[in-house]
Amino acid sequence: MDWPCRPFSRCVWGFVVGLATVACSDFVATATGQNLGAGGEPELSQNVELDQAANATRVQFERANQYLAAKQWDEAIETVRRLMESDGDKLVAAPDGKGRDTGFPRFVPVREFCQLWLAELSGKHAEALQLYRDRVDPLAEQLLKQEMQNRDAAALERIVEQLFVSSFGDEALLQLGEIRLERGDYVGARAAWQKISPLLVTPPGAEVGGIAAGRPLWLALRGLNLDQQWVQLQPLLTAPRRAATWLSYPDTNLNLADVRARLVLASIMEQTPERARLELEVLRRLHPDAQGQIGGRRGGLAELLTDLLGESERWPAPRLHADWPTFGGTNERQRIAAREPDIGGRSLWTVELPRLTATGGQAASGRPPAGETADGLLGYHPVIVGEHVFVAEPAGLRALRLRTGEPAWPGGDNADPAGLFYRATFAGDGAARRHVGAPRFTLSTWDQKLFARVGSPITGSALDDRKLRTERGYVVGVDIAAEGRATFKLDLAEPDFPADWALDGAPLCDGGQLFALLRRRDAVRVQSYVASFDLTSGKLRWRRFVAAPETPRRRAVSEITHNLLTLHAGVLYVNSNLGAVAAIGARDGQVRWLTRYPRSDYHVGDPDRADRYSYRDLTPCLVHQGQVFVAPADCNEIFSLDAATGQRLWSTDPDRATDAVHLLGVAAGNLIVSGDYLYWFDAYTGQPAGQFPPPRKEASGFSLASPRGYGRGLLVGENVWWPTHDKILVFKQQTERDTIVWSPVAVREIDLKQRGVTGGNLLIADGVLLIAGPDKLIAFDQQ
Repeated sequence: MDWPCRPFSRCVWGFVVGLATVACSDFVATATGQNLGAGGEPELSQNVELDQAANATRVQFERANQYLAAKQWDEAIETVRRLMESDGDKLVAAPDGKGRDTGFPRFVPVREFCQLWLAELSGKHAEALQLYRDRVDPLAEQLLKQEMQNRDAAALERIVEQLFVSSFGDEALLQLGEIRLERGDYVGARAAWQKISPLLVTPPGAEVGGIAAGRPLWLALRGLNLDQQWVQLQPLLTAPRRAATWLSYPDTNLNLADVRARLVLASIMEQTPERARLELEVLRRLHPDAQGQIGGRRGGLAELLTDLLGESERWPAPRLHADWPTFGGTNERQRIAAREPDIGGRSLWTVELPRLTATGGQAASGRPPAGETADGLLGYHPVIVGEHVFVAEPAGLRALRLRTGEPAWPGGDNADPAGLFYRATFAGDGAARRHVGAPRFTLSTWDQKLFARVGSPITGSALDDRKLRTERGYVVGVDIAAEGRATFKLDLAEPDFPADWALDGAPLCDGGQLFALLRRRDAVRVQSYVASFDLTSGKLRWRRFVAAPETPRRRAVSEITHNLLTLHAGVLYVNSNLGAVAAIGARDGQVRWLTRYPRSDYHVGDPDRADRYSYRDLTPCLVHQGQVFVAPADCNEIFSLDAATGQRLWSTDPDRATDAVHLLGVAAGNLIVSGDYLYWFDAYTGQPAGQFPPPRKEASGFSLASPRGYGRGLLVGENVWWPTHDKILVFKQQTERDTIVWSPVAVREIDLKQRGVTGGNLLIADGVLLIAGPDKLIAFDQQ
């Protein structure tokens, strides 16, 4: 592809000092107090400790602004450059954590905050900005030449991360987006290109289409009549402005028509036609005469892209791999099975599993857990690789043949007749002790390697139980090609990981690194970490602290948690379930952004059981086409964030869909979630778009559904498969609107009771449906 190339209004002083003050006031020390909620249970504190910059950082920012006021440009620039070097990885509150986003404050590294400070110099202190560029331009130019010679994306990323406001920052963004586009990273490409100018996102000053400033422009235009409203919109989209609340290059000389055309191209290649049409319409209206070359054809950019968009409607759908390699089907936790199996009358095979119940757990208090039952917990989540089915259980790992259910490797040193090829070191009495949480068994695979967290399920032991604190779960990796031979073991050990550390859930792998969530618990606080380990040696590569909220004391109660990471295009997305969501670079462990959300109390005394979100545990972030969908266990809202910035796009009304414990995926423009009920939400606005069964009374949080969900469902083709105890109910992914009400479209029912089985967690691969119940794994196919 061939392309033709190439003043913030607020006072910098008040802007930076105000932000630094917010950052420091949000930093929380260890908490010792707790409040009681309506139900007599401890309330969850909104204080969440982050890896924030200290007061000394705020003092340095104040000093830099004093130098600016005195026109001491050299001292101001050097002060900020030193902050970038010394405290660049620390977090500081971003300037968009007020107003519309109350309750969802965003945090960025000090390094990015310094770049925002430097970008603002282009308005009022141009001499200071020129001085900065004189000092950093030689290095930036050298790195840019290095990239052009070697196609070195790392050199471009260094410019963007450390020399953003240099004279070459916008060109680096342009080239970095090109490389990401070639790799199929459409989210990353957009993230780079949108930073080239503040004119490429929703404008500040007035919310367009209900979307706050700095968000993707197409979301703001979605649903608007551009013919009728263009006279009002055009000045907002073209008036010179500074990006006062997000990082954007301040004074690019690049042709914005070329950049907007690239954004359209990314949407076409991503096969998101609605977004592409809106971006193309903006290009056509703002740059009607823009010329360029795309795909070997030269002409008007709008016309060329219109033709390409039309052609894309005839492109074949992306080919889906037959395997099901991890929870949710992909590392993004977003999978739509390609075709529906034609289920016969009898099961293909059945394998018995140890029954999972809520003995000693939260659900044993008499309150049924959402989407399952206390005497039949649905904790098994198998994976499929080729002709093999793998399932983890308390005693170890099984390998079964997909078509027969027979043990895949009947021989071997550790095999047994039931297919248990790996026996785990397991603290057998640990799960029976008093605890909160439920055991879950997930797996992940990478290139014929299988990874599982095995052993004791306890991730936070009672402080007076020394035995449990020394019996920790561990990660094992086995070679599928070598019939399950164990080739890797990750066991947290002293001195790097004292006894209060635990591995939290199955890890993810990208080939050379293994990424794991870690959990650390003391008397009053639970801390969440993400770590990377070398896949060959098992050595720690990096470890990043995420969050540590004040939590109710449970000194005599152990915890069982099983949190999962999400990985997309080199970025790890973390739902900590502890008050924060974060995006972390997989290569270096650097936080890209962190967003806090409002924590909600448990046991509120609501007869509708409006705190049923507390049963969420397997709700990793779901990443889809630039959005991150999150359903934390300590929040009564489901929300969406911009994957590139962490800015909130929408959140549901509090106490709506609080029983939802499964993020099934995004399809037909809807986010589909389930628990006791099945819900549809508009993926771009969060507005309710359907519910089954209908609420039994006028209360959004009412959760006594009939029929009631039982297990994790699936998106298959154009349908949703939703399991209940006795049936699988099949609905269209797209709901229908009747006057003002959206209604689900039923397709058919699959009777499980007459087949002698119950519902459970569903999985489809290569024409075979698996149902993982509380004590059985059952397979169906057309035979």
